[in-house]
Amino acid sequence: MPPLHRSWTGNDTSRREQHERVPVAETPLFLNLSWRRSRDSIPVHVANLKLDLAGLLAGRYVREDGPGHVRLRLFHDDDGSICIQTKTGEPRLIVGHA
Repeated sequence: MPPLHRSWTGNDTSRREQHERVPVAETPLFLNLSWRRSRDSIPVHVANLKLDLAGLLAGRYVREDGPGHVRLRLFHDDDGSICIQTKTGEPRLIVGHA
């Protein structure tokens, strides 16, 4: 079975975050990430990501979300960076800028 490719578009008006429950079995997860400042603005391409979900879990960048799943959260920080982070104050992995 070919790997699943996901496309996410984050939005600053939705608490500056985009998150979803993802099966760990989708490793590697291919994610085309874009971001927009508001619902009406044009999305800006941020990155094409190839994510090791088990590795992100081991590094505490994602959290468990039920058996065999993790919660993948991307956050647009005040410095313009887009990062993978479970919540504010926890370790973060910068994956791009918008």
